[in-house]
Order: sequence, then C-alpha cells, then structure tokens
Amino acid sequence: MNLLWLGAGFAGLLLAGVPLVVHLISRRRARVIEFAPIAFVLKSQKRTARDIRLRQILLLVVRTLFIAALALAVMRPVLRPADQAEKTGPSAVMYALDESASMWTQTGDQTVYERAVARLQERLGDEKDDVAVGLVACGARPEVLVAPGFDRALVREAVDGRTPGYAPATLAPCLSAAADAFGPQSGPGGKLVVVLSDLFAPALASTDQRGAAPGVTFEWVDLVGDDAPRNRSLSAPEVAAARGQEAALTFRFTVRATGQGAAPEDSAVDLFYGRQRLARTVLPTAPGAEVQGTFTHTFAADDEKVPSAALVLSGEDALPADDRIEIPLTPGQRLKVLVVDGAPDAVPYRDEVYYLENALRQVRLLRSRVSYEVIGPEQLGPGPLADTRVLILANVASLPARGAAAVVEFVRAGGGLLLSAGDQLDVDWTNANLGPVLPGALRGAKGQALLDDAQVAQVLGLHRFSAAHPVFAGLDATEGFVRGLSRVRTHTTMLIEPSADAPREVLVRFTNGTPALVERRVGDGRAIVLLTSLDRDWSDLCIRPGFLPLVQQLLAHLAGLSTGPVDRFTEVGTPHRLGVPTGFTVLEVLNPEGEAAPTLAGDDPAVQTYVPAVPGLHTVRGRRGEGEPVVLDKLRFFALFPASESDLTPATQDALTQAVPSGAAVKQSEREADERLWPWLLLLAGLMFVLEALVLQRR
Repeated sequence: MNLLWLGAGFAGLLLAGVPLVVHLISRRRARVIEFAPIAFVLKSQKRTARDIRLRQILLLVVRTLFIAALALAVMRPVLRPADQAEKTGPSAVMYALDESASMWTQTGDQTVYERAVARLQERLGDEKDDVAVGLVACGARPEVLVAPGFDRALVREAVDGRTPGYAPATLAPCLSAAADAFGPQSGPGGKLVVVLSDLFAPALASTDQRGAAPGVTFEWVDLVGDDAPRNRSLSAPEVAAARGQEAALTFRFTVRATGQGAAPEDSAVDLFYGRQRLARTVLPTAPGAEVQGTFTHTFAADDEKVPSAALVLSGEDALPADDRIEIPLTPGQRLKVLVVDGAPDAVPYRDEVYYLENALRQVRLLRSRVSYEVIGPEQLGPGPLADTRVLILANVASLPARGAAAVVEFVRAGGGLLLSAGDQLDVDWTNANLGPVLPGALRGAKGQALLDDAQVAQVLGLHRFSAAHPVFAGLDATEGFVRGLSRVRTHTTMLIEPSADAPREVLVRFTNGTPALVERRVGDGRAIVLLTSLDRDWSDLCIRPGFLPLVQQLLAHLAGLSTGPVDRFTEVGTPHRLGVPTGFTVLEVLNPEGEAAPTLAGDDPAVQTYVPAVPGLHTVRGRRGEGEPVVLDKLRFFALFPASESDLTPATQDALTQAVPSGAAVKQSEREADERLWPWLLLLAGLMFVLEALVLQRR
C-alpha cells in the first residue's frame, strides 16, 4: 500500500470529526423564562423540537459517513481471504524481470519497466530474512543475474542501471530458466517465481520452450491493469526513387500505420527532412488494422550530401519508440556510359547503336543520373575512360593498341564492360587483346539453319534465365520466362569456347543450349558478353519490350548499383543481410549511438550479416583493398521497433496459465485474490451525499 495514499486516508479520517465539532458548537441552549402564557406555546412545540433534533443527528451521521467513506476509499482497502493470509511463505523466491521491448511502455510518468523495478525493491524489503531471493532477466534470451541467496544487495545491484532491451521476447523459456535456477540453497520449503511483466499478449503467445517445474509456484504481478494502453505504430515504408529532372531526385514514400489497443482515431503522419516538415497525411488508424498513405517529394541532387527523410507519428501514445522511422537515401550519382560504335551508318535505324541509344535516353536508375557518349573505335583511349563507369563495345572489329590496353586496365580497376557480337567483330583480335577480361574465347559466328534445309534459318529463343542474378532481379524472372524477353527471335549467334573451369557465369542461354549472355568478374570489375548483335542484323532483341529493362539492369549491375527495392529496413533482433559492394570489405556497423560492432560473414563472401540491438539508423563502414575506411552509403539501414512488441493487448488468464512450466502451480495475483473494497466505499459516499440532500430538502 502506498504510504502517500495511506497518509492522505488518515488525514481524511481526522476530517470526519469536523461535523461533530460543528454540531456541538452550533447547539442552542434555551433560556428558562418563567412566563405563564408561554407555557401553552412551549407544550405545542415539543413535537417540532424532537423533529429538529432528529434531523440534526441524522445529518451528523450522514456527513460523518460521507467523509469517512471518502477517506477510506483513498486508502484502497482490500478484503483478503483468511486461508491466503495464514498460508506459510516460501523459502526461496526468484524474481523474473521482463526486459522485452514492450516494457518501454509509458504509464503515467514512468515506464512499465521502472514500475517493475520499484515493485521489486518493495518486495525485497518485505521478504523475511530467512527467504532466499534471486533474479532472472527475461530478454531475448533468459539470463540468470543472481542465483537464490540471502544477500538482498546482490539483487539490488543487479537491477541498478538496467534498462529493457528492444528485441521481442517470450516469457515461457524465461519462466523455465527461473524454475531451474532453484538449487539446494533454496531450502526444503516452497519455491516461488514472481513474474514482473506488463503481461501483454505477444510475450505469452508461444509456449514451445516451456519446461517442467513440479513443486514451483508462479505469481503474476500485473503492472498495467486490464485496459490496453493507447498506442499507434509505423511499419516499414516502401521507397520508390526515380530521376525527375537533371538536377533533382524524386522519391515516393508509402507509409503504413497500425493502431494497437486504442479506439479508432485519425493519426497524422509527417514527412521530415532534417527539422523541416515537408508534408503531412492523416490516416484513420484502428486497433489491429493497417492503413497506408503516400508522400512524393523531390530533393536537389548533391553528390556531397546524403539525403535522409523521417516519418513521424504526431501526438502522444504509450510507446514513442515505434512512432518514428528514418529513411536512408543514397545520394545522387553521375553514371557515364561510353559507347563505341563498331558499325556506324548514315541511315539512323541501320546504325549499330541506334536502338541502344534510344534505350539509354530512357534509362532511369535509382538515385543516379545517366549520361552517355558515342565514339568511334579509333577514339578510345585512357582519356575517354577516365570518368566512365560502363563501357559498351558494340560490334567492334578492333581497337588501337593503347585503346585495347586501356579497356583491360579499366575492367581490372572496377569498371563494367558490355561487349556485343556482330558481323564486324574480329574474333582473333578480340581473343588476343581482350581475352584477359572476357569470360571465354570466342569461336566465330554461326547462322542457324534447319538440318533438312540449309536455306531455311532456324530461329532461336531465350531460356534458362538465371532468375536469381541481379540483372534479372527486377524483371519478373523465372528460369524459363522473363517478361518482354521470352519471345526474342535470333538467327545468328557468336559461339564461345566451353570451359568447365572458366571463371564465368551464364546468365541466359539460347534454346539450342548455347550461351547467350555470359559474365565474368575480373578484380573489382565485371565483363558481360552478349553473343548476338545489339541491332536487328542477327536478332530482334532490340525491338522487344524487355530490351529497355534489360539495358537498364545491365548498366546498373556493371556499375555496381542496385536496381531493385533496396533492403533498407529490418527489425531489431533480426539478422540483416549486407550486400558487399564489389572490391570492398565490410568492417563494422555503427548503431545510432555511434557504437561499433563487427558483422558476421556467411557462406557467400559478398554477403555479410548484422543483428541490430537497438532501433534507429545504422551506418556501415568498409574498406577497398588497403585503403582508408569509408562509409558505404548504399548499405545504411534502419532497424525498426519490433512490430510484435507494439501490440499492447493484455493477455488472457488462459494464456497466463499455459505459459508456466508443466507441473507448476499458479498463485493468484493480489488483484485477482483480494476483493477490492474501495469501489463500495465510493458507492457509500455517493449514497450519503444523496441522503444528505434529501434530509436538507425536507423542512
């Protein structure tokens, strides 16, 4: 019982004597005057005097009961069963302290966790000296902080300065760990586990790790009550980016909000850029229902500035940690594509790169501005390649010696090369000069013809797509189908020497089984060979609907960019995959507080994982070769508050019973075992107030 309320109650009881004092002071003493004529009048007023006296006594009783009832109600008395009051106490008590993310829930001016620690300190002071006490923390994994013993100071020191975590947690394995912590030092008497938790339903949803604990009693301490606190939360948004104008980047944000444990209401969501609010939308949130809204905004492209936005739920609720999401946005980049035209023609549509140029003019890559330049083979050298990200050799017969050496060095240094076949390509020269970076030696062109009629061309299609490869990631690809490419017809192909040991990957094949698109990684760069032409001489690929998306995906892959949805969001406690850029080694991840932690390498050296422990924006640092560590902007991500921990629905009594280990007993909490008397006292005070009004009204 809170001492503040107890003192207020006693003060109220003292006030209950005020009506008695007022009554005694206000009593009238009649003066005795002997006057014969008045005797008859006094006799007639005796009945009226008795009525007045009765009314005054009744008012005294009513007012006294009114004040006394209010004072006792403030003290919140309960009626405890006799068998519970006389029951022998346990010889050992383990306190199970819930440290899941939902314990950050605000209740008044305290979090539920702060209230749990205060309740723990109170109960430690009330425990008898011969009772052993211990402590287990119920976080993502159970942790026995103090084994049962008689030193209360160890338990107090263990909780001093602790805070709940941000990962989701279930109570069943923690309750089993608490029951297992009892040892011989616990004594022969009863063993009690006191669970200090918010008792929200998600923490009790799973009982898969429930053990057995015969002879152990569990007591649930409810720190919140029956009513679910009001809460709203934001889910991972969708971010779609596209280049708007030459100097601008346009992003479309789709935000999702959910109401938990609250009545339907309108919730305002703001889009912030720094401290500036850019836009607001109002979403009709309801308990358990997800609603969504959209924002579209254009940011100025600045290579030296990393834009980031934030979505914020305005207003207050019980769990502020799930009301804000920061969105990392990769800064704008300039991507220069250099095209070497090996078969120029005065007639535009007969030019080797006519259809390629049309595609390049329409390419839209995430957070990048694409520019291209078309030159002849004799112009290629180290100078034009200086600021180039992707080089395309379209049906090029040969290059000057300095140009060929520059191409090999360009790929080895991290550049991307796309080489397409055609009738001008010199196979011997290409193998001799560009062989160090090609995925295989070229054998020559082959026209497809029917076996029974050499004059009739055999048309080949495309199949066996490498659907998991980044080139086909955004093209709705399966092994046998890619939208817009499945009806391509090719009658002439360039053959490539087969090799089981060649460091290459076949991305797609022709229907006769020969490779159509082959990739090789060379150092930090990539080279891809298209074994047919980019114009209509050998294939109709360039006029198919899938040609533009394919060119866009090839450019992005060769430049080391991501073209699909960027994995920018994960939940706290969930492993997050980091796609390592070519040539880089990921060193560490910095959490929102700037604390560094190493990543975990998986089977694939190009993929590493990191498990965030706190919500917020995380930064990734890496190194290329022996260079200085740099921030990898494309790998920044935001760790979300767990969605399950945003659900503040109270657990049912059945869920509480099922969560304890099998064979254990469940002790009713004070709220359930004790009958509360203060509501009846408030009702009595109300009745006394009404009765006083009726007595005063009667004259």
